[in-house]
Amino acid sequence: MKDGLAESSEEFFESIVDNLLREVDYSFPGFVPSTETFAFFNFIQLVNGGKTENSNPLVHYKMIDNIFTSKNRKHAILSHRGIAKSTLMGVYLPLYVATTGNFPGFGSVNYMIYVADSMENNVRTTMNTIRDVYESSDFLKDKFEIAKFTDTRFTLVRHQVLGESKSVSERRLYMSGYGSSTGVRGTRKGQDRPQVALVDDLIKSNADARSEAILRSIRDTVFSDIKAAMHPTHQRIIWTGTPFNQNDPLYMAIESGAWEPSVYPVCEEISSNITEKDFSGSWPDRFTYESVMENYTDSVADGSVEEFMQEMMLRISSEENRLIDEGKLIWFNKKDVLENRSAYNWYITTDLATRKEKTSDFAVILIWAINSKGDHLLVDGQAKRGEPNDHIEALFDYCQKYNPLSVGIEITGQQVTFVDMLRNKMIQENRYFNIHEQKPGKPGITGSGRTSKYEKFLGVLHLFSNNKIWVPRDMKKSFLIQEFLNELRGVSTTNTGKRIGSAKHDDILDCISQVQYMNIVSPSEEKEFRPNKETGVYELVDLEEDEFFGGSSYIF
Repeated sequence: MKDGLAESSEEFFESIVDNLLREVDYSFPGFVPSTETFAFFNFIQLVNGGKTENSNPLVHYKMIDNIFTSKNRKHAILSHRGIAKSTLMGVYLPLYVATTGNFPGFGSVNYMIYVADSMENNVRTTMNTIRDVYESSDFLKDKFEIAKFTDTRFTLVRHQVLGESKSVSERRLYMSGYGSSTGVRGTRKGQDRPQVALVDDLIKSNADARSEAILRSIRDTVFSDIKAAMHPTHQRIIWTGTPFNQNDPLYMAIESGAWEPSVYPVCEEISSNITEKDFSGSWPDRFTYESVMENYTDSVADGSVEEFMQEMMLRISSEENRLIDEGKLIWFNKKDVLENRSAYNWYITTDLATRKEKTSDFAVILIWAINSKGDHLLVDGQAKRGEPNDHIEALFDYCQKYNPLSVGIEITGQQVTFVDMLRNKMIQENRYFNIHEQKPGKPGITGSGRTSKYEKFLGVLHLFSNNKIWVPRDMKKSFLIQEFLNELRGVSTTNTGKRIGSAKHDDILDCISQVQYMNIVSPSEEKEFRPNKETGVYELVDLEEDEFFGGSSYIF
């Protein structure tokens, strides 16, 4: 497991973020803040002279306590907008360390770095806020003999304590700021390297969140540059932010399992009919039941519920805005189909990736059984990374096993070479199958010109809406089906951009889109699936032997 992406495998690991969100309990049963945590919030009161706009909620104590009591070097914190994470982590935490010379649970610190989206935006704002807090606090001004502030850094040197004999460098805290695209690697103050990195909201906007180049730069900054800049043995990184999508590097860091995660949505759950009695929020003084519900209902009314769910609930997609209801999927027993293969016409669609890197797309192969009603039963397949030759070998094995009428091969971009590779292998191994021709005389599928993936996916929307996509119940826990469901949940009615949805991948959905370009033919009607009255699972029924239905058709 690396700092960035988790390696894909055929075993499915449920989303860490989704699991954490399901477990949020703002009553924090059994939680007792540590002495160090109480000292930190008492410090904030002293700095502000006891005057604060809102009381510190329990969630703040929990957030800080997790950091002070943990031995983990890397913390990833997803939190909703307005929870004051930047103020806590970016302003008061450095001032506390400067005042005490100690980071609770970690040790002495004399050099910190603050990394945000840009020098002009968050870095300047945070540094100016630190200066303003210092200059308005008699308590702080009494603690330091040297205080220097600029828009990008500050230096604070504590007064010598009676009986103490420490040099200026031992009593100093220096913190410098960097934008996400600013060079952090090699950062040092004299001979000192940073011991603590505070990383805060690295993505500026939705536009940046959709730019692979910007996301790659951010990943390089955190996973490579900051790591290389830190003290080799005495280091801690605290990364906070609000997610934009599943490609958000912070979201990916949590999903990698390599960072200690925390999630703080605005409330435990939200819906249009939740009552005040059942409402449990993160910060009751600031985010009241009335204010949260007003924002939520407004977002539903004006079509911005996806943004609300992302920024306030930390959920990448919402139930209200999903394009496809999972209830439209029909679950069936794969065993029944395999025992009656002749009752179906078989087809295969593919999206064969050309690279095997862990950040590249999945290579997808989907095996379809078409029944007499035109239902599309997803019987088998794979979604994995690997060498192109491995994908081709798997395709030949599937063709030998299922004997499809035709195979769809996408030939856009670098994939155009796959047709020649497949034909050469057919000749070499004397194993043949029919490659579908979207255009007569030209094997392969090119789609429909400049149409985006999302627009292309809309071409198969009717199959989902009319209960024509069936999935195998006995493969429900497989990586293929879980990844399919994950991608499906990310497709919203307000989708924009080139991708099909907000999920980290859209390769399976893109492969399903190819069905519309295939000449799908339904077999003659002999057998039919019907729901078992006891289990609800669809099972195969021989129409000629069914006394009640006889030879009549049955439409679900």
